[in-house]
Amino acid sequence: MKLYRIPIGGWTKCVHEAAAFESKGEYAVATILDRSETVEWWLRNDPPVLRIPTPIGYFEPDFVYRSLQKGAWVLGIVEVKGSIFWDGEGSEARLKALAACEWVRVTNAADTDTRWEFSVVLDQDSLSIASLEGLRSDALVSCPEQYDDDLNTSV
Repeated sequence: MKLYRIPIGGWTKCVHEAAAFESKGEYAVATILDRSETVEWWLRNDPPVLRIPTPIGYFEPDFVYRSLQKGAWVLGIVEVKGSIFWDGEGSEARLKALAACEWVRVTNAADTDTRWEFSVVLDQDSLSIASLEGLRSDALVSCPEQYDDDLNTSV
């Protein structure tokens, strides 16, 4: 039985009664966020409430969450991407990820009270990740931690 775009309920930290997913990886990330002790709430950004402008159109990440990290609240963004869409230097997914990292950098610099972070994880990789910390450490892109000159080569 396929569950593509079928609303699934029963979450404890999701701000909506139910959330629909486009892949097993997205469902896996929702499960990670819902089970995380540090996550206060999360939402599936569908319909999009967060849209980040990029040079090639808006980036609408899959998830937004709020977590407590080292005694401070952090707003996080997660994008789950199929490897076919990530493939190739200069792919749309990579350009949007680069723009999202820039958005995080600028937003964090402008507002010292709210810290943002952003991660991209491959769909198939998310199936073997067990925690939010694992999601961050296994991410293809993780900002602001990896936001430096090396980002251009990894994105």
